[in-house]
Amino acid sequence: MDEILKERYLLACERVGELNGDENSFFAALAGRCSFLVKCNDLAVSGKLSELGLQELANLNKEAYTELARDYETSFANPAYAEKTVGKKVGKLLSALYSYAFRYIPAAFSGDTEVLTIYMELVLEIYSQYVQDGFNSAAIGNAIYYYHHDYCHELMLRKQKLARDPNCNIPLKLINENDISKPDYLYKTGLYVSDNETGTHEFINSLSDEEINSIALTFAGGYERGFYAAGIDYSERKIVELRYPLGYERIIKRAIEIFEEQGKSFVMYFDPASGAGVVSTSPNRQFDYDHRNDNVLYLDGRYKEVYLSALTEAYKSLASELTVYAGPACLESFGEADFDPVNKPECLSPDSEQTALLVSMKNEGARILRQYLDMTKRSFTIMALPCSEIGTDFKEIFSEIIKVNTLDNDLYKKIQQNIIDLLDAGSFVHVKGKGNNKTDIKVVLHKLGNPEKETNFENCTADVNIPVGEVFTSPVLTGTSGILNVSNAYLEGTEFKNLTLHFKDGMVEDYSCDNFETEEENRRYIFENILFRHETLPIGEFAIGTNTTAYAVAGKFGIWKKLPILIAEKTGPHFAVGDTCYSDMEEVRVFNPDGKEIVAKSNEISDLRDTDRNKAYFHCHTDITIPYDELDFIRVYNEKGEAVSIIENGLFAVPGTEELNAKILCS
Repeated sequence: MDEILKERYLLACERVGELNGDENSFFAALAGRCSFLVKCNDLAVSGKLSELGLQELANLNKEAYTELARDYETSFANPAYAEKTVGKKVGKLLSALYSYAFRYIPAAFSGDTEVLTIYMELVLEIYSQYVQDGFNSAAIGNAIYYYHHDYCHELMLRKQKLARDPNCNIPLKLINENDISKPDYLYKTGLYVSDNETGTHEFINSLSDEEINSIALTFAGGYERGFYAAGIDYSERKIVELRYPLGYERIIKRAIEIFEEQGKSFVMYFDPASGAGVVSTSPNRQFDYDHRNDNVLYLDGRYKEVYLSALTEAYKSLASELTVYAGPACLESFGEADFDPVNKPECLSPDSEQTALLVSMKNEGARILRQYLDMTKRSFTIMALPCSEIGTDFKEIFSEIIKVNTLDNDLYKKIQQNIIDLLDAGSFVHVKGKGNNKTDIKVVLHKLGNPEKETNFENCTADVNIPVGEVFTSPVLTGTSGILNVSNAYLEGTEFKNLTLHFKDGMVEDYSCDNFETEEENRRYIFENILFRHETLPIGEFAIGTNTTAYAVAGKFGIWKKLPILIAEKTGPHFAVGDTCYSDMEEVRVFNPDGKEIVAKSNEISDLRDTDRNKAYFHCHTDITIPYDELDFIRVYNEKGEAVSIIENGLFAVPGTEELNAKILCS
């Protein structure tokens, strides 16, 4: 720590400490949160954090997160309580300020003195304004505004170094320096540790070395196969980004050993605000939901310029790392408790101009990244495992999901090729629901120039997307029209009830769901979480899932709500709204196992990439699956109007797919 930063930090600590007994309840509470951050930071910097015993570490974690996990209704982190306590005009602002104290807990456990100093200086600035002028919403808003503008470059560089530079790998350091068979390690991350994390950790450590090795090989092997399947030179890519949930370290450590044998290094990081990197169960998902739009406090055209400038400088400084970046290897967990969000009028919300700015910033940020990272030379893999919170059948479910993740690739390759051969002979597909499912949609396929050497559908095995089990394509948008409806869609752990999307020429034209009492709330929910604030999105993917084993497991244990998209998309036909599966990689030639080249990698929107990339990509892709039992038929029609059935009454009708139906019928 340099002397200037040390002096600033000590002064901020002293002044914040003086606020602990302030008569104003808000500042007294906020000073308490800051003092806790200081305590953890000092323990980390001095090395004493690593010497603490299990109970001391558990007590620290409790002190860190109990306010969110159990006392949220009376916390200033709750915008509703903040408004009630300090007033309507300033409640939103002060609640946002207070929420940062929880986002910075992992930084404190990592000994990041700089970021804590900057935050405490903001707190002290707002307190000084309060002493002079009371709660002045304009003054508080300006302080928060300039905090984000003035420190954008420093904070952006810090964030990108953690995400891109192997020398800044704090999670790896923790894994290497601790006995990960003991739960002590979990608490040293600064992430929230619940019964879910400790239960998962205990179970993973009960598995044999052979079982751990098998899971790690499936995970790392899928990553490597993804490069070969795309024709990318794996040996040139040196940095693997590892993302995983707390509690699965034993699997990750074995995967690291496998990657190291291949000559790879790693980036791993903590970033609770983004939900990426190394993550844990949220202490309170309503807290996350309440603060999802806090960036409106500083979001304007000027901030966009500062943000993009900071992003450019950060990428430029990390150009050598980005040149050899391989892509993310993501181990995900599923099974957490259900969450039904509550919309609160006290929460911040972007206006139309800010919504447009958010979309523009995302597009521009992706464009800048492409200047330093060749997207055609990177790949990824994703694999999901259940966590202990899934219920009393956790161990049995885990065992069944391992089977799902390790199904015979060669068997599915043959079965799926039978389906692809029929689809490639068609010009469009008709998908229709049954019973209460109102799905009725026509999907137009690309015309193959040379059917002997070309195909529309990728024969998807277990590489970038584990498990095996789908054939997918990028539809032609013109003529692709109709209704997509599912009784329940589970996206990122959130249920969409009676979700309905209307498409015209491949674009979302209208939408609805039944989550909230008012149409306005329901539309806003879809706008934010499926359209990601775009006025419309195209159908980027049409697929037919073939993993009926996963379908049977979900039915047997009643875990439909718990399945991640990664597995759920393989349990029926699905449509993705947003970009195609080949976004930014359209020029990479991809071949199926039978040697045919996949030519349906683009659509009328992504074709704009050569003239206006900002209009070509949306940087989102959300899969929505229709379960087999809500499906009447999938039929493919040739140019003469003759139909061939792929699925009839929820069962596969293609010769050679009989084995798939056995799992459906027994579920």
